[in-house]
Amino acid sequence: SVDGLIASLRRTLQDASASQALRDAAASRLATLANHESSMFNHSHPDLWWGVLETTKNAKPAPSIVSMSATMVSAIEQCPARWFLEKKVQATSISQTNMVFGNALHAIANGIATGQLDLNIDAIDEQLDRLWPGMGYEAQWESTRERNAAHDASVRLLSWLLEHAQVSNVTESDLVFDTKVLVPQIDGSVREVELHIKGRADRIEFTEDGVLVYDFKTSRNPKKTSELVTDVQLALYSYLIANGSYVDGDESKTLTPSQQVVGSALVQLRTAESSNSQTPLVQQVPADQHDAKSEVTLEERMGAAALVVLDENYEARYDEQTCKRCPVRTLCPAVPEGAQVL
Repeated sequence: SVDGLIASLRRTLQDASASQALRDAAASRLATLANHESSMFNHSHPDLWWGVLETTKNAKPAPSIVSMSATMVSAIEQCPARWFLEKKVQATSISQTNMVFGNALHAIANGIATGQLDLNIDAIDEQLDRLWPGMGYEAQWESTRERNAAHDASVRLLSWLLEHAQVSNVTESDLVFDTKVLVPQIDGSVREVELHIKGRADRIEFTEDGVLVYDFKTSRNPKKTSELVTDVQLALYSYLIANGSYVDGDESKTLTPSQQVVGSALVQLRTAESSNSQTPLVQQVPADQHDAKSEVTLEERMGAAALVVLDENYEARYDEQTCKRCPVRTLCPAVPEGAQVL
C-alpha cells in the first residue's frame, strides 16, 4: 500500500543502524513521492509528519475563569486527550445512538413536566412513535429492540412520576455557582483557580425532609454501589444546590437557611427496582458522603481538571478496555491506530 511504502521509507531514513547510502536512497525516494502530481502520496512530505516540527504554544491568553461541569470533570479525569479531541477539536460524529435514546427519554420527561404530554403511557408511546423514524438506527433489529426498551423505560418513568406527583418540585433547572478553589501541587505549593460551575438538574424536589436533586439516566448498566459515593455528578448536584442558585421558571433562586440538602440521586430508567417491579432503580447518595469517601475533595477534583485546561496539558491516558471503545482512538498517540509512523 502507499501508506506502507511511505512508512517503510521513513523507518529506513530514521534508522541509525542503516548505512548512510541506504538512508540517502530512502530520502531520495521520499522526495520523489512528495513531488508526485498525485495527492495519494502527500504524506511522504515532511511537513505532514507528526513530531518533526517544533512544539507550538497557544498565543491566546488563558481564561481567568474556567467553566466547569460534572461531565467535564469526569471526562478529563479519565483521559484529558480524549476530552480535548471530542469537545475542543470536535473530532467525533455529532450523532450517537445512545445519546439520541437519552435525548428522547428526556424529551418525554420534559413534555410531561410542562404539561405537553399526559401522564399516560399511550400518549407517551404515540410521541415516541413520532420520534423514532428519525433516531438513526442502521439495523431494523436494533431499532426494534431500542424502541421496546424505550417503552419499558417510559413505563418506569411514568410510574416514578405518578408516585412523586404530589411532591413540590422544579424540573429542567440550571444550577450555577461561581467560586475559587485551592489546588495542592506536587511541589507542595497551592494554586488558586476561579471556577464557573454549572449543571442541569432533571428534577429538584422540596420535601419536609429536605431538598433532593434527581437526574434521569438511560444507560444500560447502573453504577456500582462503590462508584456512587465518589461520583462527581452526584456530589456536584448537592454542592451546587447547597451553595449556588437554581432556576425556577424564569427566576433564579437560592435555598433558604432552613432548607437542608438531603443529597442527589440517579433514576435508572432502563433498570427496574426489582424483577417484578415497574418502578426504576433509584441510586441516592447523601450530600455529605463524597468528601468522606473520596481520597480527593470535590473542590480539589474540579480545580485539578481546571488546571488541565489552563495549562493545556492534554495527556493521553491508556486503559485497555476504555481505549477499545474510544471514538477518537485513530487520533490518539497512546494506541497503535493513532501512533506516529516512524
